[in-house]
Amino acid sequence: MPYRDRRNRLCGNVEKEGMQGAWSARFLVLDGTMLKIHRNEPKDPYEEQLLEQINMKYVTKVAPSAVRPKKTFCFEIALPDKTHYFEVENETEREDWIEQLKQATVPKRVNSTRTSGSGESKAEVHYQTKVVGGVVVRTPIQRSGSNPSINQEVTESKPDTISRKADGMRILKAGYCVKQGAKMKNWKQRYFVLDPIHFSYYKAKMDKEPIRSVSIGEIRNVVQLIGYQNKDNLFQVETPSRTFYIQAESDEELHSWLKAFSSLVTAEKGRIGTADFGPADRIKDS
Repeated sequence: MPYRDRRNRLCGNVEKEGMQGAWSARFLVLDGTMLKIHRNEPKDPYEEQLLEQINMKYVTKVAPSAVRPKKTFCFEIALPDKTHYFEVENETEREDWIEQLKQATVPKRVNSTRTSGSGESKAEVHYQTKVVGGVVVRTPIQRSGSNPSINQEVTESKPDTISRKADGMRILKAGYCVKQGAKMKNWKQRYFVLDPIHFSYYKAKMDKEPIRSVSIGEIRNVVQLIGYQNKDNLFQVETPSRTFYIQAESDEELHSWLKAFSSLVTAEKGRIGTADFGPADRIKDS
């Protein structure tokens, strides 16, 4: 059964579906709006066994799941680009997890107040979360009884690649790079976009839908590659399912990409650095 630790975080053992449908024992810690997924129950304050984490602010669905019929007490956590499946021991435990996880997805209410000469002016701002064009959008909503004269900035997410931006979700870096293919190993130009939630790439800048989008929480390492296939200005983005090899247009652009990744991936306990490749593309020092 889930329990509260001394820091009042919800914790418990579950099974989680991984790559290729394999299920493994995992330990969950719900810390505010972050669901942390560990290999085992962490025994040290640095939580070195953290495998990945899910930002519940961007979750679109938490519910029982019948998608995995062999798992009786399965529930799912859906993001715009991925769905995670978990299994617990009984129905009560599943209901407890779903209830607590749903509460973590509810945006906090923000009160914004302006006082007039009479001291009567007050506005109460709430947020509505929805998915537009595959992007999570949090839109301020002014409740009845609030003062309509108060200016509120409402940012809408347009599903075009020029403004790929939601409320509070700025684009950290965007531009053309050359990427190695997963199967043919050929190199093709793609348009890359990095925001606080996803690292995505498109066939062209004006495309509305990405070829692929990777959650920041899935990124383990981002490192510069030296000597890989004799290419300059190269870096790799490592995830549990795939490593992406990407060539920037210049040395300046390379370090601009690494700098953009650093604030995000370091926060997710990833690594920003350099890998030196020698003959036969073997890593000498990472």
